[in-house]
Amino acid sequence: MSTLGALFQLNQPISQGESLYIRSHRPNGVPVEVKAQVIRILPASYGTSRVGVAIEEPKESWLRLFVAWIADDNIVDGIHE
Repeated sequence: MSTLGALFQLNQPISQGESLYIRSHRPNGVPVEVKAQVIRILPASYGTSRVGVAIEEPKESWLRLFVAWIADDNIVDGIHE
């Protein structure tokens, strides 16, 4: 996960250039949905694919999710910013 995109494993067929909707929740429970375009596909274990996507819209929602995710991870690790 980065400010521009994400990398994850997917067990469904997909093609480069396709659009996906990524759904998640910020640590406070607020839902986030963003549109992403598949940039890279690599084979992975057990018939899955490693999929790299670039966030298309809404980028502001993605940035808020990214910042909340980093902040929540730091609190778990004992770092308070």
